[in-house]
Amino acid sequence: MFPQILNDVFYGVFPQILNDASYGVFPTDINVPTKIIDKMKFKNHKQYRLPECDYSGPGNYFITINTFQKKKYFGDIIQTEDGIIQQLSEPGEAAAYIWKKIPIKFPNVMLDDFIVMPDHIHGIIMLQQLKTPVIKHNTCLHPLVKNSVSSIINHYKGAVKMWCNTNGYKDFKWQSRFYDRVIRDDVEFYFIQEYIKNNPTEWCWNMQ
Repeated sequence: MFPQILNDVFYGVFPQILNDASYGVFPTDINVPTKIIDKMKFKNHKQYRLPECDYSGPGNYFITINTFQKKKYFGDIIQTEDGIIQQLSEPGEAAAYIWKKIPIKFPNVMLDDFIVMPDHIHGIIMLQQLKTPVIKHNTCLHPLVKNSVSSIINHYKGAVKMWCNTNGYKDFKWQSRFYDRVIRDDVEFYFIQEYIKNNPTEWCWNMQ
């Protein structure tokens, strides 16, 4: 348990409304058949979301959130004779703890594989059907949809930042945007799960 992790850390209201657009590159350095890679990879420039998906309905989503300028706020991963060891810092432990609490705030969310890396997090969130319709809050930029992917990640990022501010890590910052991807089928789901699980190994390979 971590000092000062209170309910209001996650249930508070956070001022920053994240842009709904998603950007990024899907990793292709795992052993995935070419036809799967072709379905999953992002382009190397700005990406817009699928026009047929509102990102608030039932579905599975692959989430990646980076720290600002890829700074290693969350600890380190080292290779030893006994294997790969993940050494989470206090902010890293808080990031993992708060992620696991997401379904408390958002009952329409189920969590699947998740990992905290030194400078980013990966996770799969599964949105379930709500009994009541979602509410859209109009803004001059993009409508923020209650219980949508954007609102969930907005709360999560704000909660981690609030914990850091109250526990001596005021310099902590997230990258302003996040990456999300609709997982379209079971095959893609499987390979994303494997990618998340193998991320520490890949990290060590890249450090060599």
